[in-house]
Amino acid sequence: MPANADKPHLWKADTLESIDFYNDWFLKFAPITYRQQREVKTEDVANALKITNNLRSITPALLKSNPGVLSMLRMTTAPPLARDRLVGLAYTSKNLIGSMEGSGDKLPRIPPRMAETELDAHLTRVVDVLSEMADRDLFPWLEDPSVEPAGEEMIKRSASERSPINFYLGNPGHSPGTDRVGEDGGSYSSDFLAIEAERLRRQKAVDASKTALERNQLGQFSTPFSLASQITSYTTSICPDDSDLFMFEPACGSGVFISACIGRGKTDFSFKGVEIDNAYVRIFKDLFADYKVEAINEDFFQFIESEPREQCDLIITNPPYIRHHHIEQEKKRVLQERVRSRLNMEISGLSGLYIYYVLLSHFLLKSEGVASWLIPSEFLYTNYGKALREYLAEKVTLLRIHRFDANDVQFDDALVSSCVVTYKKTQRSAGHSFILSTGAYNFPKSED
Repeated sequence: MPANADKPHLWKADTLESIDFYNDWFLKFAPITYRQQREVKTEDVANALKITNNLRSITPALLKSNPGVLSMLRMTTAPPLARDRLVGLAYTSKNLIGSMEGSGDKLPRIPPRMAETELDAHLTRVVDVLSEMADRDLFPWLEDPSVEPAGEEMIKRSASERSPINFYLGNPGHSPGTDRVGEDGGSYSSDFLAIEAERLRRQKAVDASKTALERNQLGQFSTPFSLASQITSYTTSICPDDSDLFMFEPACGSGVFISACIGRGKTDFSFKGVEIDNAYVRIFKDLFADYKVEAINEDFFQFIESEPREQCDLIITNPPYIRHHHIEQEKKRVLQERVRSRLNMEISGLSGLYIYYVLLSHFLLKSEGVASWLIPSEFLYTNYGKALREYLAEKVTLLRIHRFDANDVQFDDALVSSCVVTYKKTQRSAGHSFILSTGAYNFPKSED
């Protein structure tokens, strides 16, 4: 709650002071940041001009093959169109436009599950709006084919200057030292944002070096940073003493949850990440060398056999989603026996690997420690999810299960709906209840 939320007599003074702070920042830093943004957008405009033949060949087929060009095409209209305005005028889907333009965590793309005929109809309406509203003063050859396109540098400058303007109008709280990432509402230092951008760039390079089949068999579906940040923020808020904690990320990939925790200012934490794929380990070992991060290249189930018990205050992760038929029979037998002997629980041979991750991490977590797992929601209703349901009901205190909408798949290349399970390693008290939420993680549309 804001400090003066219960003092309405101070609100006017607070508002005026806030405006003064923003005006002071704007006068000092906006011109510099504006020029930096213009340089970046100029390259985007040059690419848009090239592939659209100076805006004369905008078609549904072009948008399919170059979805990322849409954000720049919105800036060529009079007036420039915000995303929501384009959605309304074209009677199209907000999800389609958002997917085509991408975000800090996702590359521009066409939604893979959208039917071709439906997609063509939506894109045709988008093209009609862009063509009708194109700025004829800035691009007169669109009105009169006999007019030669203006010099490339003039076009790039005119159109690129619209993007920084839109950037400032849409983000009045932006400052040179902080920025807003995804839907989590958190502010991050510019130094951290540079590290996170490099982590994502290198992760995508490793992802691209593998076939889809290889990544599927290894369960390598990376978590978007904005979602990792939201989960991390919620999980750390549960800890009564949020300082000097030890966070563990099993199957950490390039370390997105560790990155999110550091970005949230938890630099006094100690971190350990375990990952079987050394190509990913090298990323966060290089980038987070200045923090208290230990990076281990090892199979998780071998690693925990030699680790001390009850060492972690926090476990936050997205374990690999590997279906049972991709687990070697001998490994499956060994893991089933470990669960049986250590938790006195029987686990189905049809269980995915993520269930073994949750159950066998029990002994790494300290008493009163908190864990959040981003996992498939299938365990809630399948026979092979019974062991995990029993664990959450009997071995720990369940705090929250958040289920994403079935049509809101959290990963570009995973065809499962997801949920986030958060619990504390304590014995459940009589009459205890937990939160069941749905929709967006930070702003659930329902909560029971």
